[in-house]
Amino acid sequence: MSEALIDCEYHVAAPDLQLLLPYMEKSWAARFVRSRFSLPLGREHPGGGSLTEGSSLPDPATAGAALAAGTRAALLVPHQVMPVAGWTDTLLCSVYATALNRYVREHWIPADRRFRMAIAISPHEPELAADEIDRYGEDVSAAAIVMPLLATHLGQTHYRPIFKAAARHRLPVIVHPSGREGTIVGTPVLSGMGPRHAGEYHSLIWQAAVTNIASLVYDGVFIDLPDLRVVFAGFGFEWLPGVLWHLDMEWRSLRIDIPWVTDPPSVYVARHIRIVIDDLGLTPPEASRQIANMLAEGLLMWGSNSPFATNSAAEVLDAMPEKLRAKVAFGNAAETFGSRLLTEALA
Repeated sequence: MSEALIDCEYHVAAPDLQLLLPYMEKSWAARFVRSRFSLPLGREHPGGGSLTEGSSLPDPATAGAALAAGTRAALLVPHQVMPVAGWTDTLLCSVYATALNRYVREHWIPADRRFRMAIAISPHEPELAADEIDRYGEDVSAAAIVMPLLATHLGQTHYRPIFKAAARHRLPVIVHPSGREGTIVGTPVLSGMGPRHAGEYHSLIWQAAVTNIASLVYDGVFIDLPDLRVVFAGFGFEWLPGVLWHLDMEWRSLRIDIPWVTDPPSVYVARHIRIVIDDLGLTPPEASRQIANMLAEGLLMWGSNSPFATNSAAEVLDAMPEKLRAKVAFGNAAETFGSRLLTEALA
């Protein structure tokens, strides 16, 4: 019998703009058509890379059969929402995200009882994003929220309406690379002015995660919202031990500046932050095991990154310490996303 898995990052996309137009008001649909709006290609991963030659986008009718053996639930992440981080028409971004959600809810969720959706939102207009979260907040088919990062750090008040809505419905917020970090105004900056080459981008993208984890902790987001969980997917995990050591050290030296942070930052991270391992990159398996052993047991979760997967579930889990394998494969995700992820009957 295959070990139980929860896939925390299964990418889905709309193959054609025409599929999204019915989920918009007529005036907006006409504007998308009139402006020759270019739908982000579903074949491209927002953090870089694309489907291999000859492979195709997942189809709702057949995707269930392609899940890894033992998968009990798969969280559908509409990756076409990520590029909105670099768009300037913020109202259009919200309309587009809403259409994506309606498309996924109608076409993907009924296709397999294991599918759950991550509600796609644009972080540009936080009040509109909160309304979108409320729209699906009690829908058993929704188990998370997903959005790209902006240059504004997550701890700042800009995101509070989003986080309050997420905490109200006990929905974790997944943040994922947009592919625009450091390359366009409005997105997170990577090492100064940002990378010029793809190699630089992939080497530096973890900086966006580090900056925002520090912001969430030091700005006291989890003190104000103790039920909030934030999940970082697509940023790797090998950098985390050193970051936690630095956060704790600076907190001990400079905590007079942040008296509201009463526990070491690593404690808040263990309670409220989760990291999806969707790729081992070039980290040798033995190094991955050593790094994972340095972290709190509840931090890491597995995601296939399908259809852009470069490592199988077995390869990722084999690189985890034996004591953590079941937690990374299933237990941590079940605890993080809650009972609605594994509910048998869908509305």
